[in-house]
Amino acid sequence: IEKGMKNVYNVRHTPYDSIGKKEDYNYYRAYITEIGGVNLANLEKKDGNYNFYKVNFMSPDEIVLSAVGEDFVKANYEKAETPDTKSLRAFIEQNIGVNGLFEEGLHFYRKGSDACNTHKN
Repeated sequence: IEKGMKNVYNVRHTPYDSIGKKEDYNYYRAYITEIGGVNLANLEKKDGNYNFYKVNFMSPDEIVLSAVGEDFVKANYEKAETPDTKSLRAFIEQNIGVNGLFEEGLHFYRKGSDACNTHKN
């Protein structure tokens, strides 16, 4: 993870399978904003769509991203099929403290760090 422009992060992700072998490399641009005191990343995917994640910087070598849950959004956001930025932001802000808005977090570790080496296998 490295900071690009102001509030934009370049995220490179190399997952490992269950035996520690590298899988396909992924690259995303993340736009960071704060909603209701929570840092949220808007990750641009290769297909041009976006995913929204709560960002927790656990240490200089570890970040945890918790996705805004698709099922929660479909069940509670009236414009889920045709979202617009203003209403989606208002929906997230209104539900920021509600259980179920965020899925279980994904942990990312800086390459070569002790945290990475500990969790790679």
